[in-house]
Amino acid sequence: MFQFNIHATTPFKFIARHNMDQAMNEVRRLRKEAQLAIRTRALKNIVERVQRKAVNDYMIKGGGAPDSEKLTIRSGNLANAVLNETHPSHVEEINTTSTGTRFRAMFGVKDDDITPYASTHEAGRSDKHPEAEFGGIDAIGDKMHFTLWNGQNVSASHVDIPPRSYMRPALNDVVNKDAADVVDDEIERIIRKMAFIHGF
Repeated sequence: MFQFNIHATTPFKFIARHNMDQAMNEVRRLRKEAQLAIRTRALKNIVERVQRKAVNDYMIKGGGAPDSEKLTIRSGNLANAVLNETHPSHVEEINTTSTGTRFRAMFGVKDDDITPYASTHEAGRSDKHPEAEFGGIDAIGDKMHFTLWNGQNVSASHVDIPPRSYMRPALNDVVNKDAADVVDDEIERIIRKMAFIHGF
């Protein structure tokens, strides 16, 4: 013997009264949707932790001379693109299954007119590694002309930019073990918070 205690404004009461099989199928469907929503939220939370860590731990606020290890925030476009989903350069895609057999998260910053240097700072650039493109410099003849952080105009035949990664180290810090375990831990935190259950 079992009983449904469902609010009368929902369609469950009518379904359960007239077709128990249909009611049970609806409960199973909702349970699957809930599992999918929780797993998606877990992945989203993990991505947000990586993004915050990328800006807070691997970028330097306040301008000034460039640092050899970390990016210096100047216009703020790259930092905003890392954090802000509404920024045109922001990249994020989260896919998961309700069973947890597959999950995938893509995130980062596009190389576009607003942040043409996103991948350059992540991977570095030199003549030996031309795959990392550097934007914002004009090539005239055999030389490139650009402006340094201090306003000085410079011409050069080539530019070497050291990698000052921000996304990869932040990802390594957050996902410092098997990704499936990290997602499971986050799911447990979400369930505890939603259900107000502690110590299980």
